[in-house]
Amino acid sequence: GRMGVVDVLNEECVRPRGSDEGFVSKLGALHGKAEESGPASRFVPHRMRKDQFTIKHYAGDVVYTAERWLERNTDALPEDLAKVALASSRPLLATLFQAQTTAVSTKSKLVKDTVCTKFKAQLGKLLEEIERTSVQYVRCIKPNAVKSSSHYDAAMVVDQLRCAGVIEAIRVARAGYPNKLPHSEVVRRFGLLEDGRLAHGALCEALLGKPATQDYDGPFAVGATRVYFKAGALEGLERRRADALGLRAVVVQARWRGMAAARSYRLCKRAVVRLA
Repeated sequence: GRMGVVDVLNEECVRPRGSDEGFVSKLGALHGKAEESGPASRFVPHRMRKDQFTIKHYAGDVVYTAERWLERNTDALPEDLAKVALASSRPLLATLFQAQTTAVSTKSKLVKDTVCTKFKAQLGKLLEEIERTSVQYVRCIKPNAVKSSSHYDAAMVVDQLRCAGVIEAIRVARAGYPNKLPHSEVVRRFGLLEDGRLAHGALCEALLGKPATQDYDGPFAVGATRVYFKAGALEGLERRRADALGLRAVVVQARWRGMAAARSYRLCKRAVVRLA
């Protein structure tokens, strides 16, 4: 396959006359043309600046300026500075620079230990650690750019959610069966809409119609432990449940008010009889 951005940047750092403009030019040569049978290129060079380019991510276009990228990616420590730090009377400082001095003195090691290469190695270790654990992600969203607790920038929040892929994930989830409930919870919540003695499958079929099969895209599907609902199906059941509970609440209130009025009438009647 074609070289990616990190590989091209590392290769340009090794070249004797490598430059930021040469790095962007090489990216354009590798990725600047659209494939014959594929979509348009995701790499767009800048028309005026030779060190600027745009990458079309799925969430939006991002403009990059490759100014001093080679210098920052190499992150080479000057040899004289390394020798001074290594000869320091402070043991901690000498120990910290000992490994870096060894890397600088070895040409092959210097080529490998670029900033991007270190980042890729650290990212690989992080992914290996994540695969060995059960991770729960907490996504942080900035509500505004002024660091205020009382200001909410809706456009900024939506842009962050879109770039993080949250909106796309919700869209994909809602295209399938985004809502699910355990079998017992289905009977407990929606049994009042039909005969409460029905099982979860028969209850959903009585309320929503035929379940989904390989040949029929129904409003719900029954799994081994849960019932999965199409977008809007569970919301419709919740509305019907709320309406049914509202009607029952009206009946209970009417009965209670009737009992209270009858009790008040009997008390008034007894008082009238005693006065007579």
